[in-house]
Amino acid sequence: MERAVRSILVDCRYAEEGCTEKTAYCNKSEHEKVCPLAPRFLCPEPGCGFAGLQGEELLDHLTGNHRWPSTTFWYYAAFDICVAQPGTQVLQSANDGQLFLVNARQAAAPPAGLVVSIVCVPPHQKPTGFGCRVSFSCFGRHRSTWTLDDLPSLRISDWPPAEYVCVVPKALDGAGDGAGAVLTVTIVCALPDDVYEDDDPDGYISSDSESDEDGSDSS
Repeated sequence: MERAVRSILVDCRYAEEGCTEKTAYCNKSEHEKVCPLAPRFLCPEPGCGFAGLQGEELLDHLTGNHRWPSTTFWYYAAFDICVAQPGTQVLQSANDGQLFLVNARQAAAPPAGLVVSIVCVPPHQKPTGFGCRVSFSCFGRHRSTWTLDDLPSLRISDWPPAEYVCVVPKALDGAGDGAGAVLTVTIVCALPDDVYEDDDPDGYISSDSESDEDGSDSS
C-alpha cells in the first residue's frame, strides 16, 4: 500500500499560477515550499527586495535585519503596543501565523502627531477580511476609539500606506519624553464558518474610520 501511495503523482498547489511539476504525494509539501511560482512574502522596506516563501521567513527578516519589534496576539483578544516615534512594528496572529504591519509616521497636515496605519501582509492565511479597533487614553480620563472594518493589504508600491486607522496627538506621541502612547488593539478575522460570531456582541467593526471619545474612565 505504501509503495502504491508513493507512485501516485499529484499536481502542485500552484498549478493555476503555471507550475507544471508533478510530484509523489509524499513529496508534495517539500516541493511547494520551494516552488518558484509560490506566492512571496515581500519586505516593504525601500531598496531591500527581500522575498520569502514562508511568513516566518519574512518575520525573521523584519525583526532580525531591520530590527522591527514584534508582538504575538490572538484574534478577538485586546493587546497593547507602544507607539513613541515613527517606525514599523510587526504583529503575528497566534491563531494562524498571519502577519500584520503597524506603521507610524509624522502627520503631513494638522492635527500634529503620528498617523498610525495597520495593514495585513499577503499572501493571506485565510481568504477572509480583517477588521480592527484601536483605542488609547487622551486628555485626562477620556479614551479615543477608532475602528476599521476592512484592513487593507500591504502594497509594496504604496509604502508607507496612505490609509490610516488613527492619529496619535503630538502631546501623546512621546516626542518629548520618549514615553509614547499605549495603543490597545483588537484584530478580528471574519472566518467563513462564523466560529467567532458570538465573540463580537457589540458589532463594533464599523463601515468607516472615525474617532469617538466615549468619555469612559480609563482607570
